[in-house]
Amino acid sequence: MMEHMSGTLSSRWAGFEPRAKALYVSSFPKVERFPYGLICAVAYLPGFHFRTWYIDGKFIGLIYTLTRHSMSVIYYLAVVEEERGKGYGALILKELCKLRPRTALITESDDIQAANRVQRQRRIAFYLRNGFVQTGWQLADYSGLYDIMATVSGLDVRKARRLIGRFTPWVQSRLVRSPGVPSPGA
Repeated sequence: MMEHMSGTLSSRWAGFEPRAKALYVSSFPKVERFPYGLICAVAYLPGFHFRTWYIDGKFIGLIYTLTRHSMSVIYYLAVVEEERGKGYGALILKELCKLRPRTALITESDDIQAANRVQRQRRIAFYLRNGFVQTGWQLADYSGLYDIMATVSGLDVRKARRLIGRFTPWVQSRLVRSPGVPSPGA
């Protein structure tokens, strides 16, 4: 059961905020993290957004996105561990999707052999509860397979992949069909 949320939600550029760095490092596997200084530097480029989020001035989380034209891609979303389960992640997503209704993200696939399978399943369920749908596509790169999810059915995953490539132009990736997940509208 989620606790009742009250207070004023606000955000600001994450910069080199020490709490943001600590949350980033603790929330994502090393293989999925880029050097923190690099993501802060890239956040100065047009279309990149690295925001920390607060409730009544209390740090609750972070989000890192890239927006181009009418589409956003979420690269990183994390909520402070002791604040998880209170609806703050959903609140951050809701605020983002108000501004960018065509949002995509990549998340670790549900791999039955993964050591963190339960965590992966919780993450996928969280996004499904918050209006995301499976696109029927995955992104494969050096670090593994990732589900591509979106807020709208029929999102152009090729455009999303190109947008992802703007953040990581040195990473070779390819789109593959998700096994057992029908494409929306099929």
